[in-house]
Amino acid sequence: ADPTYAAPRVFLGHLLLAKKDPQSLQQAAELFAAATKLAPEDVTAHTGSGEVLLELGQVDAALAAFEKAVALDPTYTPAVSNLALVLAKQGKSADAEAKFKAALELNPLDAGTYYRRAQGSEAGGNLKGASADFRRALEILMNLPSTGDEV
Repeated sequence: ADPTYAAPRVFLGHLLLAKKDPQSLQQAAELFAAATKLAPEDVTAHTGSGEVLLELGQVDAALAAFEKAVALDPTYTPAVSNLALVLAKQGKSADAEAKFKAALELNPLDAGTYYRRAQGSEAGGNLKGASADFRRALEILMNLPSTGDEV
């Protein structure tokens, strides 16, 4: 394996991010940081970095990572919707809603965008909006075609 190849670091970073415990989050942050150094143009590395930084409570650093990801590829929906989530958490609701709208225009069936918008609405006290978006995310996920791998 090529030690300069960033993709395995991004993959492992996502696996560790999903665990959510402090040690795994720190390891994920290190992997994403290494990936962004190895592949500074890799939008998935910057997006993953932003996700783990946000989970660690480093909102300003997460914002910078998502802004870099969106600058690299403004059509990468996870980067756009995560940027919107950070803006919502910062109380910049108009900017956040514009980014959420852009993300949904890119991919109207992206459950992740609805989920993140629900999180932003919840953080802003809009529980009705949050509930509707959580429901929409679930509807999208439930209507995905079966892969045959379900337990």
